[in-house]
Amino acid sequence: ISEAISNLEHCDYILIDTFGSSQYDTDKIAMIDRFLTADSSVQIDVSLVMGSNTKLEDLNEIYNSFSTLKIDNFIFTKLDETKEFGSLFSFLFEHDNGVTYLSTGQDVPYDIQEADSGYLIDCLFDGFSKKVKN
Repeated sequence: ISEAISNLEHCDYILIDTFGSSQYDTDKIAMIDRFLTADSSVQIDVSLVMGSNTKLEDLNEIYNSFSTLKIDNFIFTKLDETKEFGSLFSFLFEHDNGVTYLSTGQDVPYDIQEADSGYLIDCLFDGFSKKVKN
């Protein structure tokens, strides 16, 4: 990891995908943890990516399974695939981690936006809208 990051030192951010690891795959979670702690000189922020269309019980289970990785923040995807945002708000109320980004469609990276609480509240009360409301 140190060599790979060194080769990318000109980058402001380096995103590393864990290829959809299941919350039930404890061996893979342990492998990710070893990867994250392999070089203490490298600062790594851990973002837990979850679908906004996931029910509350599953959101909590996913969080609990991955919490050993010291999660810094959340990214929520699939805002365009749900009409119900109550589970998302209930989950966020229970956890102190901030939300950094939202994905509002399939056209990545164009459908990724910085998280905005006003936008999420609008989705809760008015329904999903792809366009960020100002």
